[in-house]
Amino acid sequence: MRGLCESQIKAWVVFGGPKDTGLTDGERRVLESCPTISLLDWPDAGHNTLGQTGALADLILSSADYA
Repeated sequence: MRGLCESQIKAWVVFGGPKDTGLTDGERRVLESCPTISLLDWPDAGHNTLGQTGALADLILSSADYA
């Protein structure tokens, strides 16, 4: 996690929801403290977003605003 932050590359880190990720509190703090990382929780997505294609499309389209 720290290496991603140190790279200074803009990135989204998207998780299916807090209970589905296995992300530790320390890892979350590192990601949240990094100015080039946007940490997004996608509730109810789990590990499969195929049933939520509209939400996935919105996320991809909104990435143009992030670049």
